Amino acid sequence: MSPDFETANKTLFKCIQNSSLEVLKNESGSENFVINEKVSQNVSDLHYYEDISCILLISQDFKIIFKTHYWLNDMLSLIKGLRPGLQESEQEKKAKDFAKELCNIIAGKIKYQFIPLKCSIGQSLPVSLDGFNQLFFATNTKNIFTNSWIVTDQKINLCFSTTIEYYNSDIIQKICNDLNINPVSAPEVEMF
Repeated sequence: MSPDFETANKTLFKCIQNSSLEVLKNESGSENFVINEKVSQNVSDLHYYEDISCILLISQDFKIIFKTHYWLNDMLSLIKGLRPGLQESEQEKKAKDFAKELCNIIAGKIKYQFIPLKCSIGQSLPVSLDGFNQLFFATNTKNIFTNSWIVTDQKINLCFSTTIEYYNSDIIQKICNDLNINPVSAPEVEMF
């Protein structure tokens, strides 16, 4: 039986989308964020965003690169709402730190989703990059799949993207059969 990459990708991408939405709602304190189904983000346009925060998840079966693409003003709006009275000199650094920590928490939630699959996953530290560095990331090729989506609260728009590379087709069936697309409650992590 050949691996069903299409079904596995849909399942895994939906799991990651749902995790990103739940974490953003929790960390921002706003239930107003939704995945904007009407706006599709062309993967080839992701380098137009001002900044990227990204993190790597890797196992013996696959590699996931998860990224948050954002405009600094959107992240500043988020951080100002969370930390009123923050010194202006600290705002940009705190906004970029928030973006990295957002990636870190989402990656942790994704790892947590894989526990029932008995899949051991390593995780890098989150890093910040200028948006044009998106040009260096691989796009869809054999066994490499990319997806992106926008999460908005009508004032703030964040774009998330995921690149998945499969090393072992055995994981495909596990993802299709056993991965829960709805976020499982992981232990709470406080950002600040």
